[in-house]
Amino acid sequence: MAVINFNVQSVQPNLGRPDPVPEGWYNCVISESEVKPTKDNNGYYLELTFTILDGTYKGQKFWDRLNIQNANQKAQEIAWGTLATIAIAVGINDHIQDSEELHNKPLKAKLKLRKATDDYDASNEVRKYDSINANVQQAPPQTVSAPQTVSAPAQPTYQVPQDNVQPWSQNTSPQQPQSAPQPAPQWPQPAPQQPEQQPAPQSAPQQPAAGLPPWAQGS
Repeated sequence: MAVINFNVQSVQPNLGRPDPVPEGWYNCVISESEVKPTKDNNGYYLELTFTILDGTYKGQKFWDRLNIQNANQKAQEIAWGTLATIAIAVGINDHIQDSEELHNKPLKAKLKLRKATDDYDASNEVRKYDSINANVQQAPPQTVSAPQTVSAPAQPTYQVPQDNVQPWSQNTSPQQPQSAPQPAPQWPQPAPQQPEQQPAPQSAPQQPAAGLPPWAQGS
C-alpha cells in the first residue's frame, strides 16, 4: 500500500489523444508549447500543441515536434526551418525569445493521416504551414458521416436461350406474335366392339344306337 494523499479534483483528467482528423487544410492556433528531452537524452525537441479553430473538428488538437537540438544535423535543420515557417505564418518576421510568442495566433496547417502500426496508433502529421489568409486552393475537409444504407441494384433480366431449356420451361418471346390456340388433336376413336355371335351348334346326325329298341333311340 502507498499513501499518496491525492485530490482527484486538483488536476485535469488525462483522456488520451483524440482520433486523427481527415487529411486536408485546417485553420488553427498553437495553444501550448513545451521543450522535452529526446528519447536518447542527447537532445531536445519543441512539442507544439495545435487547436483547430472552426469546422466539423473545432476544438480538436494535433501535435508537431521540432528537433531543435539533435545529433542528426539534417533533422535539426528541418526543425529550425519549420519553426521559421510557423513564425512567418503567424506574422513574426524577426526574433523569437520564447515559444509562447507563437501562441494563439491563427495560421493554416495541412495535415496528413499516418496509418497505425504495431507500436503506434493512427495519427496526424503536419505536412505544411501557411498564413491564415492564404488561398490553399483546396476544398474544406469532408465531414465524416455515418455510413448510409445503399439499396442493391436491380438485377437485369436475361433471356434464356431456347435451345438450352426443356420444352415445358420455354417462355414465349415478347417480340413474336402469339399464335392462336390449337385445338386438341382428335384421335380416331375405336369402333365399339359388337359381341361376337357364336354360331349355333349344329347337331351331329345321330346314329341309331345299336341294340336299342326303336322307341328308345333318339330322334
